[in-house]
Amino acid sequence: MDSLLRKINPDIFLLVKYDFWPNMLRAVHRNKIPAYLISARFRKGQFLFSQAGRFILEEIRKFEHIFVQDTESVELLAVRGITRVTVAGDTRVDAVMTDDRRPMTDGVTSVLRHPSSVILGSSWPAEEKMFAEVWFSDEIKELRKGWRLIIAPHDVSEGHLRGIEVRFGGGVVRYSEVMVRFSEVMVRGGEGLSGGEWEVLLVDSVGHLKELYRYADVAIIGGGFGKGIHNILEPSAYGVPVLFGPRWQKFREAEDLIRIGSAVSFESREQLSEWIKKYLTDPAEVQNRGNLALNYMQSQSGSSDLIIRHLMEI
Repeated sequence: MDSLLRKINPDIFLLVKYDFWPNMLRAVHRNKIPAYLISARFRKGQFLFSQAGRFILEEIRKFEHIFVQDTESVELLAVRGITRVTVAGDTRVDAVMTDDRRPMTDGVTSVLRHPSSVILGSSWPAEEKMFAEVWFSDEIKELRKGWRLIIAPHDVSEGHLRGIEVRFGGGVVRYSEVMVRFSEVMVRGGEGLSGGEWEVLLVDSVGHLKELYRYADVAIIGGGFGKGIHNILEPSAYGVPVLFGPRWQKFREAEDLIRIGSAVSFESREQLSEWIKKYLTDPAEVQNRGNLALNYMQSQSGSSDLIIRHLMEI
């Protein structure tokens, strides 16, 4: 590690969030490279605050400055004598808010745009099974008329995709098929271009989800029944209210969005059904909660500029 650092000869070292590799940090500090930690969040009970994790905390003490997401992190570090700390927020917010926000193309928009759509983003089997039971229940079946469903699973292996097709029935069309049809129509000059007759759009390749959130009204985010929820900043940046499973506590944005009333966590089929029913029947509720999400994202922007200004003063 020392020889690599000497070859690179960096002016500063930036570490994002939680990638605390002790040998790397020791080498950085040993070679007297100014080190900065950005977008960090510290919580009670973290390993580095335990007796066994003290060796990591000692390396963290040596950072020139630490930019954290919240005041709780400031307080946790302060009681341990680490005071070169600034609340700067999360640079991920800037990343999603500054993405190209233009629609894909007018043609693609006409295919994907629909008055009412629910999206399952980075879904796992737990969310897919629970949502299917709700979506096809007698209670919801009538209410969802006129709504479309987009499923973008975390696992796009063929076996998993086929399982989703079986679970959600004959109205499923794959995203790749829709795009092929779109291309064929555009070759003919756009004649006959329409949104198609699909009820469920199954996204069968990666890299599209962030763009697809702009076409959703409500988003159900996967991971909450596993190790933790996936990205909820992306749908929130488009003013889309989100629902997710019970394992969200490691994410400040989840805590904030639940607190302000934009996001909802569910633990059971019954809870999910109640919220789906509410959103299907109350467009004003969807709009209000979506506005709360967008306002939150706008209020949290600016972390990158703050950090850059500080670094430029070095």
